[in-house]
Parts: sequence; C-alpha cells; structure tokens
Amino acid sequence: MIRQKPADRKGAYDRIGLSGRFALLSLALLLAVTALAWTAARESGQRQAAVFAKQLAIERAGSVAALAAGTLSRDPYGAERAAQSAAALFPTSAGALVGPGGETLAVWGDSEALLRGAPIHVPIGEGDHVLGQVRLAVPTTAATGALSGASAIFVAQMAALLALAIAVMGVMVRGVTRPLQRLTQFAQQMSAHSMGSKIDIRSGDEIGTLAQSFNAMLGRLDESMRSVQQLAFIDSVTGFPNQERLRGEIDGTIDRCRENGAMAGLAVISFDRLSRTVETLGRTGGEELVLALSQRLATAVAGADATVRLTESRDNPAILAKISDNEFAVLLPSLADEGNFERFVQLICAPFGRPFEHRETRVVLGCNAGAVSLPGDGAEADLALRHGRMALAAARSASQPMRFFTPSLDRAAIERLTLEREMRVAIEANQFRAHFQPKVCLRTGRIIGAEALARWNRPDGIAVGPVRFIPLAEEAGMIGPIAEAVLRDACWKAAGWLREGLDMSVAVNVSAIQLGDDRFPALVRRLLEQSGLKPSALELEITESVAMDDPERAMRMVGPLRELGVRFAIDDFGTGHSSLAALTRLPFDVLKIDQSFVRCLSTDKQSVSIIETILALAVSLNFESVAEGVETELEAEFLRRRGCPIAQGYHYGKPMPPLEFLATLRAAEERRAQRIAL
Repeated sequence: MIRQKPADRKGAYDRIGLSGRFALLSLALLLAVTALAWTAARESGQRQAAVFAKQLAIERAGSVAALAAGTLSRDPYGAERAAQSAAALFPTSAGALVGPGGETLAVWGDSEALLRGAPIHVPIGEGDHVLGQVRLAVPTTAATGALSGASAIFVAQMAALLALAIAVMGVMVRGVTRPLQRLTQFAQQMSAHSMGSKIDIRSGDEIGTLAQSFNAMLGRLDESMRSVQQLAFIDSVTGFPNQERLRGEIDGTIDRCRENGAMAGLAVISFDRLSRTVETLGRTGGEELVLALSQRLATAVAGADATVRLTESRDNPAILAKISDNEFAVLLPSLADEGNFERFVQLICAPFGRPFEHRETRVVLGCNAGAVSLPGDGAEADLALRHGRMALAAARSASQPMRFFTPSLDRAAIERLTLEREMRVAIEANQFRAHFQPKVCLRTGRIIGAEALARWNRPDGIAVGPVRFIPLAEEAGMIGPIAEAVLRDACWKAAGWLREGLDMSVAVNVSAIQLGDDRFPALVRRLLEQSGLKPSALELEITESVAMDDPERAMRMVGPLRELGVRFAIDDFGTGHSSLAALTRLPFDVLKIDQSFVRCLSTDKQSVSIIETILALAVSLNFESVAEGVETELEAEFLRRRGCPIAQGYHYGKPMPPLEFLATLRAAEERRAQRIAL
C-alpha cells in the first residue's frame, strides 16, 4: 500500500476547488452538530430512563413490602414465602427482605445486583410496628437500552433539521461558488486568448463588485498593452512599422515563398546627411523634415508598387518600415524577377533628386539602396537585413544609387570582421609603429626632417600600409589608439636622433578624433616630457577639411601647443574649401601641397597654376611650403624653380622603418660631407 505524502494530500485539497472546500467544511460542521445532538439526546434518554426505573423500583418495593407485611404479621418466619411470592410477582427484579435488626431474612433474583448501585429501601410494618424492610435493586439494563418517547421525537426532529440544513447549505455553497467558478474560467480564458472580453456577473454583492473591478482592470491592461505594442512595433515619428515589426513580416514572407516556390524582395534605403541635418535643425525641425521625407517615400513606394506589380499591389501591398535613424526598408511580398525589383527601387529613389523646402531652406538628401532577393539571399529576417545593409554600404562606397547583394559582399564583410578583430589585438600588442619618409630641402638636397606614417608590423613580418587599415580604424573607433601609438613612437625615435647629434624634426598626422578630444594637448605635452623631444622638433599635421570644419575648436587645440613651441601644418592643402579669413586666424606654420597636384604637373596646366598660387599664398601668409608626392626629378626641378623650399616623395625615399631611415640619413650626411670636402 502506497501512503500518500503530505504534499500530495495538499495538492489534492487544492485541486478540489473552492466549491469542494465549502462542501467539505459544511459537511464537517453538520457532522459535528449531528454528533452533539445525538449525544445530548442519548444523555437525556438515559436520565429519563433512570428516573422511570427508580420510580418503578419504588412501586415494586412498596408492593413487596405490603405482601411481606401481611405474611410476616401472620407468620414471623414466613419471609421465605414472601420472597418467593415477590419473585413470582416480579421475576425480573432482585431484592432482599431484611429484619428489624438489619439481618437478611430472604433473597430473590440476582443478589449481585443489590451490591451494584443504590437499592431502594422500603419499610415493612403496620403503623408504628416495623417488621423489617425491603431492599430492591433498581432495574437499569432495560432502561439504558432504549430512549424514551420524548427523546426519540427530539432525535427525529434534529435529524430533520440537519437534513434541511444540509440542503440549504448546499444551495448557499452552490450560489456562492458558481460566480467564483465563472470568474476562474474567465481568467483562464483571458490568459489563453486576449483581454478584450468582459465578464457579466451582476450579483450585487462582493463578488459582483469584484467582477466589475476585474473588468475595469482588464480594460486598463488592454489599453496599456496596446500602448506597449505601439511603442514596441511602431516608429513614434513616422507611424511606420519599426525593425522589430518588420522582422516578423520578413519571416512570414520567407515562409510563404518557400511553400509556394515564389520570390520576394527587401530594399534597405538610407539618405545622405539625414542624421546630421536633423541634428542641425533641432528636435522639432528635424521631426518635420523626417515626416516630409517619410511622406514622400510612402508616396514613391505606393506609386512604384502599382507600376511594377499592378494588381498585386492592391491585394498584397509593399510594407514600408523605419528601421533606424537614417534607414528605411521596403518589403515586397511577391516578385516576378529581379529586373522588376531593380525597376521598383529605381522608382523609389527617383523623387529624392528634388530638394526639400524646409523653413525657407533647401535640403538635398541623396538616396542609396541595398537590394536582397528572398528567400535566396536571406534565409531569415536578421540575415536578410544584414545582407541588405551590406549591399547598401557597397552602393554608398561606389557612389551608386543601388546595389544587389552578392555572396562576395558577405565574404568581404567576414574578412573585414577578421581584420577588425586582428587590429584590436594588434593595438594591445603595440604592433602599430611609425615608418619615416624623408623631407628634403630642395635648395641643398639635405634631409632636414621626416614624416611619421603609420604601419602595422604584423607578427609574420609583413608591414601593412595605412590604406588597408586606416578607413576601418576610423569606422570602428580605433583610429585614436593607433594615432597615439604612432605619435608616441615618433617622439621617442626623434628624441633619440637628436641625442645622437642629428638635428631632425618629425611630422605626425593628427586625426579628427584626436582633435575633437579635449585631452589631446595634455597628451602631446606628456609625450614630449617622457621622450625628451624638444617641442620645436615636433610638427603636427591637420588636414584642411578637419581644420576648416570647426576653426574655433582647431584654434583651441592648436593654441596652447603652439605657445609651447610645437609647429602645425595644414595637410592636403588645396583639396578642401579654405577661406582666407580662416587661414589668417589659424595659428599654423606650414602649408603642405597635396600630391594630386604634383603628380599632374606634366599633364594638367591647371595643376601648375594651383601650385604657383599656393606657393604665393604661403609666402604672403609667412607659411612654409612642403610639396608631397614628388616622384621625378622634373617635378622636383619645377618646384625648386618656383621657390618651394621642401619636398617629400618616392623620389627621395619611401617610408622606412626607423633603422633603415637612420642608415639613409647617415649615408646622405656622409655624401654631403664628402662633397663639401671636395
């Protein structure tokens, strides 16, 4: 036999429900009341039976006493005959005849009955003459075995009342628990389906009040859930579905395409300069521009859909979603072929060649799109969106309106991620170092300085050039640590050359990230102090576009270091949009002529004019000029005759590791000393 554990019994009690618990409690109460009533009736019957038995014993004892008195008055020794007569008269009684002195004269019946309980004593005699007494046992056996008539009636009445109470209690329990059961069933239905329904209980008591409160609570919960869904799946500005909602639509479309063998399309669209323009216009103005853009985009999507898919656009229209601050996406649930999809995307982008008129300002936002064919190029929503963004990035890089996703883009992305991971390890391992390209005085031919250029010295011995890793470092936020590593390496190497008696200056490029960091001046001062490099031997190069983008900030960063003695150069001069007013205010020392002009000297007459203009401007502003990208003696001779003092390029030497540069420098100094000696 398996005994039920307490926990199992508790679980069984919980499973019987509220109505079952009421029924058990009522039954227990009724049984307790019945037991009390039966006990009371039984005790009452016993008391009545005892009184009846005693009265009967007194009457019998009186009869025996009268009989014995007659017999004993005639015959003093007739006690035995009197006892026999009493036994014949009352065969169920037990008694004894006792003499005047207390002696037992005769006994009949069960003599032990006289010893139990208290017998009845009745005197025998006539008048004052006492002949003895009768002792008669009270008959208890018959009396306690049955109830009196009154007790039986009482028990019957109690049984009837209990039966009625049970019936009334059952009706009451059922009336109380039925609304509670309805509430329970409704709560289960609500949890399994929705909270939009209501329960109708109008009992007018506490349960009715509970039902009304329950309905009110459900109403508020339903309203809150709608608000949460609105926030979770809808863009707050445009009212379009957001990326989370689009994911579900894409997965559903992919499943249908697999079942039907059909094709669908996803286009990820971005707008040039949208984020920066929104920030410039402020919150209200930015939202107004985004709304205008989204309305134009929605109109374009509807028109393109109706043009490309005709009747299908009415039954199963395209879904337009906003998936980030600068990105929208369009899902076409069905497509005939990729040609139709390309036409669809082109029709979407076409209206954005027109500028937006916003508060008396014309805003032009270029449009690019990345297209993905489903389910072929996207097995699920996240993969489809990732491929769409890859195609979008490829379109923007190639300055194309749109680009379809291809597996090569995925391979390139994987290689890019691998390279980024390796670069982060390389930063920790201090693998980014400075290589040095000579800067030569065109008048004397002497190496007077060097430009420090970043190189990635991999553990396998390969030196990776900046063209491969600088763009990725800028996008991944690693350009700051790399530029700092190159600046530190350049300062230590130049300080060592100075200690060896080589009067050299070193130029280091400054990134836009570094110039935007208020801690940059303190970093430069600390590196100068740690390396022992004198400030005048350090030249920091800032590109023209970075310097002119925020001249006020450039002056705040440059000023303290220039007062310390550090020199500053404007790099890539001529490729940006400098104003003469800004040039006169910026505390710079050097103008570096961009190499694109130098390389075109033999083929482009305009390059000749531009270089001559830059050289004249530098003289008028008291700037030193440096020409980059000099690769031939003809280019060097042209610059020399035009008065350019310094040049650098492959004609004089490629960027070299520190030891190779030092060897080149010493060899050049030896040749110069030999020429002087001759």
